[in-house]
Amino acid sequence: MTWGLIEKELRQHAIALAFLLGILASGLALLSANRMLSSLSGTPLEALHLLLITLAPLVSLFLAQLLVAGEFRQKTQLFLEGLPLPRWRMLAVKYSLGLAVIMLGVAAALATSLLRSRHSDAMTPHFALILASKSLAWTWFIYSALFAQGFLGRYRLAFGVLAITILLELSKSGLPVSKFCAFQLVDARFGYERVLFPVASLIETAIGIAGFTALGFWLGLMRDSTVASLLAERMSSREKTFFTFMSIAAIMAIGIVAERETSSAPVRLPGAYEVDRGPAHVAASAAVDFPLSKENEAARRVATDMAGELERLSRYLGCATMPPVFIIHRRDLSGKEFENGELKRRQGLMVRANLTAADFDEDALLQWIVRESLLLKSGGRAGYERNAWVLDGFPLWWSQMRGKQSPPEQHTPELDLASGAMPSDFSARSLRDWLSLEKASGKEKTRALAWTGLAILSTKHGPDACQRFLGEMLGREVPQDARGWLRDVMHPMPSRFLKSTGLPLEAFAVEWRAALEKDGRAASR
Repeated sequence: MTWGLIEKELRQHAIALAFLLGILASGLALLSANRMLSSLSGTPLEALHLLLITLAPLVSLFLAQLLVAGEFRQKTQLFLEGLPLPRWRMLAVKYSLGLAVIMLGVAAALATSLLRSRHSDAMTPHFALILASKSLAWTWFIYSALFAQGFLGRYRLAFGVLAITILLELSKSGLPVSKFCAFQLVDARFGYERVLFPVASLIETAIGIAGFTALGFWLGLMRDSTVASLLAERMSSREKTFFTFMSIAAIMAIGIVAERETSSAPVRLPGAYEVDRGPAHVAASAAVDFPLSKENEAARRVATDMAGELERLSRYLGCATMPPVFIIHRRDLSGKEFENGELKRRQGLMVRANLTAADFDEDALLQWIVRESLLLKSGGRAGYERNAWVLDGFPLWWSQMRGKQSPPEQHTPELDLASGAMPSDFSARSLRDWLSLEKASGKEKTRALAWTGLAILSTKHGPDACQRFLGEMLGREVPQDARGWLRDVMHPMPSRFLKSTGLPLEAFAVEWRAALEKDGRAASR
């Protein structure tokens, strides 16, 4: 009877199984033919490593879909359940067949890789045994996990996405997922460890294999397989809505926990001049040996000025917090050159600049710091295409305001640049496709155009409306997880503009175009 079950599975799925084996063979051939991969890694075994962490899980996923999920969804297993044989034997045949197929493909890939590597690696029986145990144990583990997932039926996708999200968030929070269970077997040292046999990792992986296998059989045999059959039915609209909201809530919860647990080392600048003004903290230091008195004085002056400006900025936008700013004086930079120190978000913003250069422009540094601070504060969302025009125009607009309550005067150079960037069909869609406009016209022109938009908004609809809109767009602390995405979806830029000004964005775009064309004609006369 068991052999009859095997023959049934082979007749039913022979073509698909052969196709999956072909995918593994083709994938190995493509990876092995990539000379750049071998040269960068230093070993042809890297092709096998990539196959194990990419194609092996995909093939296992298709096997679980083919042998379990598809079988129960199409109810073709009902014929077998009517035969006088225990259900566990049917599941055991499916499990064993899928495992044999994936193991056969990986074993063939392993043998091929070992043969190809014998000329470039010091291949010994001990090293080959380590590679074989890692490869086959990892493959068995991932197949068992996906085999169990297949019994979740219509919920398998939701649970799969949730599992991947959890692993990603744990990785972001600093927890080394690569040190967990079977993931240790396919870490970065896969093709290089030739001495230590991974006994502990193999034991943990064996426990994981046993657990997932038991879970799969338990789900498949629960209540005479009726649970698996019910789960295999298509998801209703209510279930789709429920799982969508539950997934979003779970992702948000994971993001909140990960963000709170993530710690970053605070930045300390030896000999820095530090200034605190409200939520603004600015530290400036000369990163040179034996700084001159004028360099120390420049650092002190710039730190004081920037802290004052950021304090006024935080009051204007209604910011409860501001990223700390660290200014590093460098003699090797030009006065117009500003380098981002690429700190983590929790650490703040670091900028390198030559504070004593003849062409150093403090106003340009202020614009750079304002833009990067707000971009950092928003978790990068202020720079997304649908929001980017506000961020592009604000630094120049703020530097000309410098704390004034009246709108800034328009200057001919900015008007000329803005007129050159504004397309003839300028509309609200142009604002939503801002990065495309920037690519066509250049950053300088589009930033001047964005500045004129804020100036026109302040002039025609009042400084208060402009301030409310800028506070909504730039003054909020935006998490980098799903909460930030949800805020953008629920309150996109056009709706925030309407709420703050009482004017639809499309109507303002018409005003903007007309005002700029009028000012352009006046300037030309």
